[in-house]
Amino acid sequence: IRRVFVYDADEVRKYNPDYGKFVDKEVERLGRNHPFIKSQYFCEEIDAEIGMFNDRRRVLMQADQAAQESPVEGTSYAFLVDIAGQDMKRMTGDGGRKTDDDEPLDNPGRDSLALTIASIDLSTVELLKAPTYRFVNRQQWIGENHLAIFGKLKNLIETWNPQHVVLDATGVGEGLWAMLDKSFPGRIIPVKFTKQTKSEIGWRYLAIIETGRARDCCLTDKVRAQYDACQAEIMPGPGKNLRWSVPEGARAPDGELIHDDTLIADSLIAELDKLDWSIHTEAQTVMAEDPILSMEGNF
Repeated sequence: IRRVFVYDADEVRKYNPDYGKFVDKEVERLGRNHPFIKSQYFCEEIDAEIGMFNDRRRVLMQADQAAQESPVEGTSYAFLVDIAGQDMKRMTGDGGRKTDDDEPLDNPGRDSLALTIASIDLSTVELLKAPTYRFVNRQQWIGENHLAIFGKLKNLIETWNPQHVVLDATGVGEGLWAMLDKSFPGRIIPVKFTKQTKSEIGWRYLAIIETGRARDCCLTDKVRAQYDACQAEIMPGPGKNLRWSVPEGARAPDGELIHDDTLIADSLIAELDKLDWSIHTEAQTVMAEDPILSMEGNF
């Protein structure tokens, strides 16, 4: 006796064209291979544990221009800053410690700050309703005092003049956030990492990659190792929370520990994608007939 009936979006659209149009827009927004699209609209099973950035996604992120050592006139930029390399594993309840969605992530103990400079290309806004981002420059400071790092970031911000600075303001990041916000009011976007917010950022970052809107133009072996080592797990429950990180203790072929600070910084473009982007054009003057003159013949 048949008790299970499965109908995917392609079958439903035969009877409800409006639903088909809705699904098409979702595929355009997130990409056909996004886990939400595969599971919710096409009834395709996805692995609970996956390598988050597989070869296909890495191909979508391939560079299409050279890296930049200095800003290019007429280009818009954003700074993406991760502080101390947050580790999602600290939020899983390992060791019997109970956690909740509002609990901040712990610091794994490495005093590190990673900066990714992304250019913002608005040419895709008209079609995809969102920009394309290119990672054009990366910098990292390990073991430096935050006051010294503030001075360096301030100088870089004044040089590159980014529209936005998305900053990890979790824990030790709060001090740096306060100093930068005072120096550049209205341009700093703080992010408080929790289990829930990191899941949301992960899903949105995958959607940006799946739609071809993230390009890595300054890839290095260390950055490649972080992406290759990153693992993701889709948690049980209707929320489909995504737990993702580089596993603790992961090492590169040369034996060096692999962290995820640059990876986290890159993923903060997901916060930029929440902004209302539009294409600005020059003001136009429309020459029209004086309405008073057109009324003269009526008196």
